[in-house]
Amino acid sequence: MTDETARFDEELAEVERSLQSDDSNTAREHFTMFDAALTRYMRGEERLLFPVLERFTSLAPATTARMRSEHRSLRQLVDNMWDRIAREDKPGGLEVLSSLRSVLLLHVAKEEWVLDPLLRHASS
Repeated sequence: MTDETARFDEELAEVERSLQSDDSNTAREHFTMFDAALTRYMRGEERLLFPVLERFTSLAPATTARMRSEHRSLRQLVDNMWDRIAREDKPGGLEVLSSLRSVLLLHVAKEEWVLDPLLRHASS
């Protein structure tokens, strides 16, 4: 797990604690930090990493297309979470948060299992 993905987990844990204690303002603050960090992370992958992989490896176009699709799914979950926070929907927010954490965990694992070896191959 990278420092950035560890930060995602920390922010989402704070969002969960805030929702459980009915503190929507703190949940909003931590989710704002999470959203900004995730957006930077995905944008960096899509603008920097994916083009390099697509240029230098034969498997990358299909792989990066799947990763971009996962980014769209993550963005939909983030948008849904914003809606739950705005409505102060604690049960719905906790449910969306659980889904978001699961999808993000699988996405990060896939990056480590698939993209990292491709990147090492492209740089050798």
